[in-house]
Amino acid sequence: MSAPDSPGIYKITFEKRSAYLYAYVEGEHDSYTISRAYWQEVADEAARVGMRRILIDENIVESVTVAEVFLLASEIPRWVLARLALPWLIVI
Repeated sequence: MSAPDSPGIYKITFEKRSAYLYAYVEGEHDSYTISRAYWQEVADEAARVGMRRILIDENIVESVTVAEVFLLASEIPRWVLARLALPWLIVI
């Protein structure tokens, strides 16, 4: 799958494992918009298959800026927790 309205920006593969959803994301470029798109896609897939535990493995050449990491880290718990009805989220 690729980011909405951005074909080929990233490729994401899902694998439902016994205790969690595994998501492998690969691509050349990264940005706040790209990261937010694939995090949303992962949350949607986890909700669709009924998994509350997620492992995201990123293989992206380019990195987001420190400011974008901070922004994502502050937003992800709010909308991922709401989407999956989780009591907490750990992002490593």
